[in-house]
Amino acid sequence: MLYFLNFPSGKRVITSSNGHLYIAMQHYTNGSIDDYWGGSIVPLKKAIRIIRDALQGLVYVHLKGHIHRDIKPSNLLIKSNGDIVLSDFGLATRITDAGEALPLGYLTHCAPEVFAEDRTSILTDIYGVGVTFYRLINGDAYLPEIQNSELEQAIIDGNYPDRNRYRLYIPKSIKRVINKALHVLPENRFSSALQMLRAIERIKIYTDWEEIEEDNSIIWRGLFKRAKYKIERTVLSNGAIRISTYRSAKGSSIERQCHALSKRFRERDNTDKRIAKLLQSFTNGRPLVRL
Repeated sequence: MLYFLNFPSGKRVITSSNGHLYIAMQHYTNGSIDDYWGGSIVPLKKAIRIIRDALQGLVYVHLKGHIHRDIKPSNLLIKSNGDIVLSDFGLATRITDAGEALPLGYLTHCAPEVFAEDRTSILTDIYGVGVTFYRLINGDAYLPEIQNSELEQAIIDGNYPDRNRYRLYIPKSIKRVINKALHVLPENRFSSALQMLRAIERIKIYTDWEEIEEDNSIIWRGLFKRAKYKIERTVLSNGAIRISTYRSAKGSSIERQCHALSKRFRERDNTDKRIAKLLQSFTNGRPLVRL
């Protein structure tokens, strides 16, 4: 015989007549963000929705006097309607009267004070959200390649992840939010999950870019209003850089080059800045008329 104890969260503890205990809980067939995206780049609009939902869950956790201590893509589960559920409270704990707890967490998502000061707080959860946001929009390929023996010091020094390295199309509004959440000094981060949530809710994305790398070029494809755009950076045989921009009507395969947005340059660093400015102008909803 089985006996069921129901909890408001939807989790049930099942006890059988032989004294064995079982836990029954909701099953999400889509798995986690990590399962679905596998460390690849998540489109900006979707990434913002993911982090927004995670922060809404974190607001509730903090209001109840707990900290999560293990926020990462594999602990963000996907519901059938696309909403995100913050899961895995195996490392969660109550906050002490001092607002702190023991220094536990997922190594690459731990905040500097976990290693330097042996403490966690709601601000280390904010840091964990920042690392997660960074990974989603850049892909794990943008994480610095650092030996485990050097990782703690790199985190303490603010070198992991690299706050200066972002995909070219990512706007300053998102960089500011992530870099604030990742600040080495806890007091300079968002003071609460709610404050970070409000900052994210103010961000508007008008164009999601798909980035494709080929042998000698990088291509970005995006939709703005009712037109499709393709921006291509090509390294020519003489070392020069050519930026080409194409436009096509939504639903059409005919591309027309935008000559006013197509240029040829010598310096690579200069072209990265120009491409970033061009891409972000579409992302922010104010496309440039020239480079």
